[in-house]
Formats: sequence, C-alpha cells, structure tokens
Amino acid sequence: MATDTVIVSDRGGTNPRRLPIFGLAASWELSNLCSLSCFANSEDLRATGLGGDLKGKWLTYESPFGSTCRWGGVITSRPVTDGVAEIAALGWAVLLRGRAVWQRARPTMAPPGALARKALQEASREEPHFLTMGQIDESGSPVLVTWGGEDIVQDVLPSLTADGQSDWLVTFERQFRFGRLGTDRSASVRLCEGRHILTYRAPDDLFILANRLVGVGASREGLESMRRGKRKRRKRRTIRDSDEFISAAVEDITSIRKYGPMERVISYSDTRDVGTIQSRLRRELERSANPTIPLEVSLINEDRIFASFSEGDTVTVELGGAGLRGTLRVRVRALDVGNATMRVAGDFRVTT
Repeated sequence: MATDTVIVSDRGGTNPRRLPIFGLAASWELSNLCSLSCFANSEDLRATGLGGDLKGKWLTYESPFGSTCRWGGVITSRPVTDGVAEIAALGWAVLLRGRAVWQRARPTMAPPGALARKALQEASREEPHFLTMGQIDESGSPVLVTWGGEDIVQDVLPSLTADGQSDWLVTFERQFRFGRLGTDRSASVRLCEGRHILTYRAPDDLFILANRLVGVGASREGLESMRRGKRKRRKRRTIRDSDEFISAAVEDITSIRKYGPMERVISYSDTRDVGTIQSRLRRELERSANPTIPLEVSLINEDRIFASFSEGDTVTVELGGAGLRGTLRVRVRALDVGNATMRVAGDFRVTT
C-alpha cells in the first residue's frame, strides 16, 4: 500500500530511518506554521524501529515534484486505527513554539527585522532551537516592544508582521527568514485556466477599493502632547477646521471614471506636515485604487509547474473564463500527493 517514503529521525537529526508511507498531504505558508499528514502501516513502523512514541521526532520529505515541494518539521501525533497510523507534523517553526522572550533591559525600539533576529537569539540562550539565520531585512520603520514572556510563534512574530510589510518563514534547511520574501516570477511563471488551473475562487466586491483618499493630520495640541509623551483626549470638530487640523487629498481619476468616487479618510496622528501626509496618501492610493483580492486556485502539475514557484513568489494568473489577468503573490501552497494537485492561495492584483 505504501507509495512514498519519509525520513524520521531523533531530535537533532540523528538516527535517521526511511519509513514507507502513503496518502501524504503537505502545506507551506508565509508567517504561519506549515503542516503535513500521512499514513503508515504498523508493520512498517515496527520494521523500521519506529513502533514507539513518535512525538517530537523529526520528519523530512523529499518530494518527486521538485525542491520547492520538500518539507521538514516535527511529528506532533501518531494515532493508530486498525493497524494504520496517521502521522501529523508541523513545520520547523514549531521548534520555536513554547519559547518565551523576556526583555532584560528597558523597552526596545528597532525595525521589525532587527527585533525578530533579537527574539530568536534570546530564545536560544539556554537551549538551541536548531534554526539558523537566513535573509533578515532590518530596514523599515522602528517599532517599540517590551517583552515579558511572550511566545515567539504565537505572540512576537505576529506582532512584528501585523503591518503587512514583512513576512517570515523557515526553509527546508531550517533557515529562518524575515522581510519582504519571495521573487517576482510573473514574467516567467504563468498559471493558465484550462492548462494548469482546474478551479478557482475569488470574491468580486466593488467596495474593497478606494480611489479618493483624505489624510487628516494631528491637531496642534495633540501633536505637542504626543511629543511630550502624553496623550490628551480632545473632541474633534471637523476635518475642515484649519485651526485644529491639517488635511490633504489624493485621487485616481482613471479609477473614479470607471467605478465612481470611493472615498476613505485616514488619520495621521504623528504629523501636521502636508507634504508628509500627501506622500503617505500616494503610497496608499497605489494599493487601494487597484487593490489586491484573495484568490485561491487548484492546480495540476502540467509543465512541472509545481516546481516553478514557492510561497512569497509573485506569478501571473490568467483566468480566461472570467476575462481576468493579473499577478498573484503566493501565500499558501497545499500539496495532495495522491491526487497530484496543489491548492495555491494569495493576493491577486488584476492588471487587465
């Protein structure tokens, strides 16, 4: 019954054993724990010396679909029913779960990437987590943190990626990466309906876009209070009251002509400079006038397409039936080996 194999080893990668398995399904995801499940006969488990408790052992899978479909992680459960064990595992990032980060000094302000590096270093002070540092983008606006025992996976990393500007992942080689991950492969990788795409699902809602943005700066008193480290509440009268507030607006004429005006007001409590507000609004307008939408597609491995991209990469998607073409930044991949299909989900931006 076994149709594939995985490598199961002790913690740290020692004593590896090749285990025959079947029914394997695996997933990869930006900024989240990846997962794998498969089945093994009890006879094969005993024959390979794996008949006991498997929780905490390491599992790796070398996929026939290429290097982008390799998977590595830690076994979390192995229930047995009628002589068949169902093995469940979570990706290498689970090695960080349960590790708390404590701030030994005063609160720290630094870019998210620098804080992520510091968190991993703190987590390995007493016992190694077996991960190495890879690409860490330490640019970006500083954020203020105070750690008092927060879990890295459940608390620290989500807080550092909450602004949507950065992601994290742990590679098959147990390398931790943080930043704007992935490669733009839109010129070379095309997912086409009728050739690669079996099915797709996407929302179609006009009100997710905004083509006119109004930015409201801080009041004089509010900005002065903030600079003194104080926060005073004051009733706001109107965004047009020039004595209290500075405002600016930007718009996308092409989008307005096509869809009509869709206005959104954004507050900037840290500045009264019109140039700064306008600059921020223009950056936001680039996204909101032609917003991304969540898209999920189911693929077959025509042209060995599974091996041509990974999570974080941007690819071209052509949906001929809907008359849509655009780019998809891949956030999730889920492989079903038995059916030789892959579910891919991410942020889709329509270009034509």
